[in-house]
Amino acid sequence: MQTLYLARHILPVTAPPIEDGALLTEGDRIVAVGPRREVASGAASASFVDFGDAVLLPPLVNAHTHLELTHFPQWLCQAEEAPDAGSFVEWILQVVRIKRSLGMEMYQPSLEDGIRRSLESGTGAVGDVLSCFPARSAYRRSPLFGRLFLETLGRDPVQGRKVLERIGHILGEKKAGRLFLGISPHALIPSPANIWRRYSNRPVGTR
Repeated sequence: MQTLYLARHILPVTAPPIEDGALLTEGDRIVAVGPRREVASGAASASFVDFGDAVLLPPLVNAHTHLELTHFPQWLCQAEEAPDAGSFVEWILQVVRIKRSLGMEMYQPSLEDGIRRSLESGTGAVGDVLSCFPARSAYRRSPLFGRLFLETLGRDPVQGRKVLERIGHILGEKKAGRLFLGISPHALIPSPANIWRRYSNRPVGTR
């Protein structure tokens, strides 16, 4: 089934903007892009969607997000803390402190809200970093594409092994919704060396 999308301007990104443009799809594939008169002439039986005085362009990509923290401002208010205006280190310590005060059930609604806001802003793909692994279920019905990075953080080797075991099981799921699963050791310094040795030759998405 073909669908013809019309807009005052179409922005292909790889080519100049098209005024009074049209985009023709068949199923989930784009089969033609160009001036309305040219594209519509070959799609007489297509249904159409007219966006009117608008710009039609590819969805945005946010390559580094922490959508589970969408409700962080509310969590600060609940903890009766003000946003930290000090150094980066002080801000990180505040983030860690607030996260440690939360129940696991707080993360999924926050992630769901982050997904909603991303879609409303025109984002179609993300590279999202997730520390609360059960919250990944929020992506199961999401139209977002991209990669979901399961975060490891901390220098305790025993705890690190436990986290890696959990991640290993989850990676077997391959995807969360439309997002491919990957692993994200937080940084070289606060991660046990065995994480990097174990995954340095493994073809999973690392940041």
